[in-house]
Amino acid sequence: KLILLDSLLQEMNDVSLRNGKEMTGRSANSGAMKQQALKFNTFARSQLSKAEEQEQAECFFCKQQGDLFECPWCRAVHCCTVHGELHRKNSKCFPFTVQNIPGKGRGLVATRCIREGELILTDTASLLGPGIVTNPVCPGCLAPIKQISRRCSRCSLPVCSEKCQENVQHKEECSLLSTNKVRVNIEEVNQPSSTYSFISPYRLLRLKGTNKEAWDMVARLNDHLQERVGLVEFDCFQKDIVEFLRRRCFLSKQYTEEEIHRAVGIFMINSVSLEPRRLFAGPPRGLSGKGIFGLFALINHSCVSNCRFTIETQNENEKPTVKVLARREIEEGEEITVQYYSSLLGTHKRRRRLKSEWYFSCECTRCQDRTELGTMVSAVVCEVCEDGYLLPRNPLDELSDWTCSNCDFFLEVPDLERKIDQLEEEVNLLSMRRDIAKLEQFIQDISSTTLHPNHYLLLLAQRNVDYISRKSKKINCGRKNHIWKLAQDRSLWKPDQENPGRRVHTSSADQSQDKLYISISKFLLCDDR
Repeated sequence: KLILLDSLLQEMNDVSLRNGKEMTGRSANSGAMKQQALKFNTFARSQLSKAEEQEQAECFFCKQQGDLFECPWCRAVHCCTVHGELHRKNSKCFPFTVQNIPGKGRGLVATRCIREGELILTDTASLLGPGIVTNPVCPGCLAPIKQISRRCSRCSLPVCSEKCQENVQHKEECSLLSTNKVRVNIEEVNQPSSTYSFISPYRLLRLKGTNKEAWDMVARLNDHLQERVGLVEFDCFQKDIVEFLRRRCFLSKQYTEEEIHRAVGIFMINSVSLEPRRLFAGPPRGLSGKGIFGLFALINHSCVSNCRFTIETQNENEKPTVKVLARREIEEGEEITVQYYSSLLGTHKRRRRLKSEWYFSCECTRCQDRTELGTMVSAVVCEVCEDGYLLPRNPLDELSDWTCSNCDFFLEVPDLERKIDQLEEEVNLLSMRRDIAKLEQFIQDISSTTLHPNHYLLLLAQRNVDYISRKSKKINCGRKNHIWKLAQDRSLWKPDQENPGRRVHTSSADQSQDKLYISISKFLLCDDR
């Protein structure tokens, strides 16, 4: 019945197309509406014959050939018997396929045009566990331990309750520690404990024998083992995880050193924090662990991503679910991307953080542009002419000099970093003290004299002022809400005549302050509002 309905709809589309060609002179608007409807038509129509299509067919996820079936609902992809459920959930066909992206490895690509705000995929966590480096958390529910009042009766790890002690997630490490009589002595809750470092890699290794489906999803992921060899953290993990499991817990026959290091790399690089984002350091709230979402982990990063994601937990008995939504309209064949790290920071620090945590160098359009798509969030006022701004000569080169846009003056990277780090320390100190008056004075003194008004440090300082103000309820934050509404109002944005690739705001209401939030919401696509 579904295939018959599909063919009927295709015939209706064909008829409407023929009628449209015959009646092009009648209504231009009608033709535009038809084109728009066909653009988002979810019933894909192949240009190949059935025989050619079947010969070239491969699974959209694993690329296996043979023993495939074409999705009868969207007809856009072929699936093997194992991965059919990844393509369609809750009566919705997800509009993506897995492809090799030059310079990036595997990634997700749109199989049709995707509307802004459309759900692209949902994925349930394949593995949950505490971070490699973490303060004490409950191994059962992953909630932060604020006070050690209860310990597991078998392994002595701090737990929230008897229910968490019997949690199925905790049984792997609990059995290992108790069987080998490992002494667990955790007393301080506000400092990282090396005791937790082995738990998540060990849970991942155990998937091979306990959950074959989850293991197949995570075992395909990148571990960047070659890039990590020789780093200080690699040597620490060798002692705290590899030697602990192989020697202290007598698992040398079950797992090789390479297998354990690979498990560590897979978890470090592909896991997502389950903890809500916080503006200030302080006691963790909610979940403090991490999770690997096997399908979501294939999505590559872009500092100007076309998608955003949210992590939802329905109840304590269900694993968290990640949802990926389109930020904007996505064309067929375009790569689907998200932001691994906040795009609020400037290119220099942002690329360094991405390199140190995910072992790749981002080369998106924003990273390649020295002005960062015209936002100037890294620009520093020239010390000599005081009219130009210092920007990196080559933003993709970490050691490139920063040259003035108005004169011949330049600064070397170490000198510029020292200058920015001093200002950043001051912002962090004032923010931790929650000193609104001094933060506002800092913004006033530095803006346009030392840093560009849109510099990310000033954006951070302004954001912290608003956050502290709302928390202390000293001022009305209606102004920010007004600014945010201006940033969201599409009618206030028009193409820039000088640079067609950009859009400018047409509002005349206090542009100096509005730019702070507008540049974040529109140019940087930052989630840290």
